[in-house]
This record gives sequence, C-alpha cells and structure tokens, in this order.
Amino acid sequence: MKKTIIVSLIAVLAVSIYLGGKFFKNKEEEKNPNFSELEGILNATSTVSGAEIKEIKDEPLDTFTPYLGQDLSEIGNDAFIGKVPEKMLNDSKAELSRLKNALEKDPGNIDDWIKVGMIKKFFNNYIGARDAWEYAKYLNDTNSSIYYNLGNLYGMYLKDNIEGEENFKKALELEKGETSFYINFADFYRSFYTEKKAEAEGVIQEGLKNMPNDGSLLIYAGGYYKELGDKEKALLYFKKALALDPNNQELKSEIEKLSI
Repeated sequence: MKKTIIVSLIAVLAVSIYLGGKFFKNKEEEKNPNFSELEGILNATSTVSGAEIKEIKDEPLDTFTPYLGQDLSEIGNDAFIGKVPEKMLNDSKAELSRLKNALEKDPGNIDDWIKVGMIKKFFNNYIGARDAWEYAKYLNDTNSSIYYNLGNLYGMYLKDNIEGEENFKKALELEKGETSFYINFADFYRSFYTEKKAEAEGVIQEGLKNMPNDGSLLIYAGGYYKELGDKEKALLYFKKALALDPNNQELKSEIEKLSI
C-alpha cells in the first residue's frame, strides 16, 4: 500500500530548523501567514484510493460508520479569513466542495480526508480539521501522518496534551525515520506539555538512535543541550552536525562561542 505523502502544515516548518529553534508559529507568523503553503495544499494531488482501504478493513466501505463530523465544505468563521486574498479564499472553498463530492463517492480516499483537514486547519478551523483527521484515522489506523497531524493539532491548537501525546507516540511507533516527528514531539513537551518537559530528551535520543546521521536532529539536539546549559553535550552534537556539513558557517560560529 502506498504511504500517504501529504503531511500537516506544521511539518513544513521543520525544514527551517536551526540550533534547536521552536517550530510552532509565533505571533509574527500568525500576523503574516505564508499563503504559499495554502497554494501547495490546494495544488496537491491524492495518491490513495478507496479500493486500497478495503485491503485494511475486513468490511466493504459502505458498511463503515458514516462520517458525522463538521460539514466537509465548511471553511470556518475565524477572523483570519478576512486576511486571505479573495481568489485564494474562493479557491479554497471550491476545493473543499470538490473534496466533499469526491469523498461522498469514494469515502476511503485517505489523502482527500487529510487535505480537507489541512485546508480547514489553515483557516483556523481546528474542530473541522480534527473531525476530518479523526475519521481518516478510523479508516486507516496505520497511517503515521494522520497521527502526527493530530498530535500537532491537539497539542498546539486544541490544548489537549493527553491526546497530543498519544497521537505523537503512535506516529513514532508507526514511522521511526521521519525527522519532523521527533522534533515536533520534543517541542510539544518543551513548549506545551511542560509538566513532562523532561520527556523531550528521551524523544530526541530515540530519534538519534534511529537516525544517528541526521543533520537536523543533531543540530536540534545541540540546541536543546545548549538551552539546558550542558555545553559539553551541545558541542558534541554540533560537531557531529558540522562533520556532515563542513561549510555550515553558523554551526562553526556556534561551536566557537561554546568553546570559549
């Protein structure tokens, strides 16, 4: 079975990692949204058909529990909608209507459910995104991207740490080779589920165990230990990252500062 390749908007932020920085949106990012991300979502295509879901479920699609969540075509009513260019807003509404019609005909298309959630999430319609992704999880409980999306959604936006943690853990249980899963899970503990802030180290180390030569994880680990005041470990991971990217001037500068 093909693995669903569409992931949440938050995952996109992982590519900008530097020295353990946070991935969740800050206030300036909320004021100045990146509309190119929405364009990417609208232009994405599906890869998984309902026929493939039948291989997972021991029942035909027409016997599944029907979707009872928020109407798929509802974009939401958050004030943020007023900041979106009219054409982009209209395109988003049209795409949600198209997806609704498509899912009525082929309710097992996981990518379409994920895409519905991504569009709703972009417009701060968190309940709608939750409903779409939870139903996608019901249809396919082996898709790591769905759990990852829900972990971010519950943890950052719905402020449900228990659900956030549970979904992040399941995502990593299913996919141990995705950098952003470890980084965002660790940031979840550091920034939101602060009662378990110490758990972040275990997540980071698990990631490094599974991907010891991942430059982004090594840089993140260095930033994490730098924040803790552990210069020795920070230098260890920054130097390992530099060995993979010898021309990284920012890393060289950071190592020089910590070596003083």
